[in-house]
Amino acid sequence: MPRADRASQFLPFAALKGFEEALREREKKEIKKIALTNETLDDQEHEKHEEHEIFIMSKIINEVDVICEHKSDGSIIPLKFRFMNEDGEYDTFTVKGYRESKRKSTYTTADGIYATDSTTIFECMITVLGMKRVVKLYYDPRTNTTWRLAI
Repeated sequence: MPRADRASQFLPFAALKGFEEALREREKKEIKKIALTNETLDDQEHEKHEEHEIFIMSKIINEVDVICEHKSDGSIIPLKFRFMNEDGEYDTFTVKGYRESKRKSTYTTADGIYATDSTTIFECMITVLGMKRVVKLYYDPRTNTTWRLAI
């Protein structure tokens, strides 16, 4: 085989023609996060599907890594979070939707977490094993910069 023909075997296959354009088009698509309203979240908490159910559980995890977006107006949008499970492995979840709530008083939540007026509570919808779940992320920038998770 002549030397010039050897290089042709490394050229892209004709079967993959258009692959680069399709890949670029897919990268352009943007997934929009929705801020859940009270009605939307309440409907989804009580709604049961044949395939999916929504559960609210109550277990506190104190060491949670959160990837979030800080907006210029000071608001925070949780995007992903992870925590170490009982087996010592990280479980990672993507936030599909959220609802932010703040109170102007000091109280203990139903999950047993002490919250102040600076505590921001995010009720986040995630998918676990094909089922939708609502979990709560707690963040208080005044006391510490750690996140807590109630599942």
